[in-house]
Amino acid sequence: MLNKPRGVITACRDDKNPTVMECLPEAYKHLRPVGRLDKETEGLLLFTDDGKLTQTILSPDADIAKTYAFLCFGTLTQEGMEEIRKGTTLYANNRAAKPADILLQRYMEVKDVAPYISERRREHHLNHPDGAVSQGIIRITEGQKHEVRLLLRTVRCAVLYLKRLSVGNLLLDASLQPGESRLLTDKEVQLLFQSPPPFTADSYTDLLPAITLP
Repeated sequence: MLNKPRGVITACRDDKNPTVMECLPEAYKHLRPVGRLDKETEGLLLFTDDGKLTQTILSPDADIAKTYAFLCFGTLTQEGMEEIRKGTTLYANNRAAKPADILLQRYMEVKDVAPYISERRREHHLNHPDGAVSQGIIRITEGQKHEVRLLLRTVRCAVLYLKRLSVGNLLLDASLQPGESRLLTDKEVQLLFQSPPPFTADSYTDLLPAITLP
């Protein structure tokens, strides 16, 4: 289990960017990541040398839930959430997406979330400090490329921060700082194939963005 930091790509090697392999202790660099988190996404990333386990976790037919916390530009409406819950087609590629669970926690403004906006885009977005931002949790069961980002774009929101909180019933260890990793116990491996925690913010309290509102 790695708490993947933002700005690091999920790859075994890259000539231009730091990779997740650089986060692992030397003794575990023979392991390979299970799936991908994109460069700007942080949170729970698994590694293994068990190819069958990897295939099982990644198979869309396995319906293994992956839960994420998000902040997005725009107002996430009830209608938008219903569209995601029923299943929709993804923004840009028009691929069908399975129904997903989504929970709105609160609305904010751009100035409230400045530390979470990527440095490259922060100055641009802070030109509109009163712009709408929505905070929530989303749970998917397949994992198409950029699926969470595209689901939210489908309902006219744009992700500015994304963190994977859990896979199956396995939660990210809240004691791991970004870039830190540890071995899973045998019991924790079994949690990957169990039903996920209740879909409430309370299930993930220690893992959610630490935003303090005025």
